[in-house]
Amino acid sequence: MSGPNEDLRRRMALVGETDAVKQLLSRSIASIGRRGSVEVDPYATLQLLSQAIERLLKLTIMFQHHRAHGELAAVRSYGHRVDRLATVVFETAWGYRDSNDFRVLDEDLEFAANDPTLQLLLDACAEFSSGGRYHHLDVAAGGMGDPARAPKVMWDAIEQSALADDSDLLSRMATLDYRVHEEALQEINLRIIAVAQRYIRFIARLWAFSPTGDLGRQHSGSLQAWLMLNDDQLRTPCNS
Repeated sequence: MSGPNEDLRRRMALVGETDAVKQLLSRSIASIGRRGSVEVDPYATLQLLSQAIERLLKLTIMFQHHRAHGELAAVRSYGHRVDRLATVVFETAWGYRDSNDFRVLDEDLEFAANDPTLQLLLDACAEFSSGGRYHHLDVAAGGMGDPARAPKVMWDAIEQSALADDSDLLSRMATLDYRVHEEALQEINLRIIAVAQRYIRFIARLWAFSPTGDLGRQHSGSLQAWLMLNDDQLRTPCNS
């Protein structure tokens, strides 16, 4: 049985972790917005984003487990695969979609399950955090790696998904006019930011309402900036 000092230590640890996640989320979103044609390699952005999303999801799993079992789950055993963590969070949230005390928004679940840009983003974070961050070092040391899973290749796929079938934006990306090209690239950045922030808002809603129980609600203030976002604000990076 834990004493009052141990309980306080655990509560303060959660406060510290939620604050770290808030800062990582804010900085990773800002990093996406700063990407231009000069910054070819997405390493810095993926380092921030993969850390932020992984820790956000692990906290969510802990809160979901606490609601169901009255104790916090140990999540180190879950590893670094962000895509798998996202599946655990989604499946638990799905179980509450018809709950009497809280109904998870169908549009949130639809987005989390099916948005193609989001799936590529989570996949890139999973690959990066589970070994892809060493891609250059591995190749330099004589390793082959999987070229299709290289961080830049995966980020290019995210950008292509955000481009979708926008022929006007595609033509602006292909122009030799540097200013026009950079403006088009910034539009793609904003579309990726909107997807990332919509996902963070989905998690923030889980924290703020009953699918993560009282403990999630107690710490939901850390995600307040994303919780309060309207759809027309998703492209604007939140400041933590």
